[in-house]
Amino acid sequence: MATGYTGPVTLDHALTGDTLLHIDGLTYAVLDPARLDFAAAQPARKTASIRVRTATAGETIVTRPDAIEEASFFATGGELIFINDLPDGREDAYLPRDASGRPNGDEVLAGAYEAAGDGHYRPVATPCPVLHQVIDRPVVMLDVWGPGQHQFLTLGASLKLESGRVTGIDRHAFALTWTVEA
Repeated sequence: MATGYTGPVTLDHALTGDTLLHIDGLTYAVLDPARLDFAAAQPARKTASIRVRTATAGETIVTRPDAIEEASFFATGGELIFINDLPDGREDAYLPRDASGRPNGDEVLAGAYEAAGDGHYRPVATPCPVLHQVIDRPVVMLDVWGPGQHQFLTLGASLKLESGRVTGIDRHAFALTWTVEA
């Protein structure tokens, strides 16, 4: 996703000028992932194990690794929910989806994890480029997981480029579940 931008890693060139009001009452600047340049990215990989469970029909899965709702998804039932257990007892739950918004947890699990027993899985994925803690203001990436499925990110979040798609990782979740490689 190189744009020809060769300056320092900042968000300014990737912002559209539009904003979106979040349910938390904050206004988020719209970030266009296609404008990002990952040339200065660092390799990083997920290192923490996850728990996986199956969603029930009608369940709402909310990704809330910090104080704000980063994303949500209404389950039809049977989707795989990935859960990072945080040290304070909270859960950082998310539903893997492809670019069209279709749940693809089975594919992600088969390609990036190995069974560790009792519903837990260890990551075996290769490193991906990460713009570590690049988010310097509240931003939103529109339609990250399909139409209407936006991702809201706060100060200190990182951006990863994986399988040709950019998504964000909350700063707390990153610190607990990812490692930047030397």
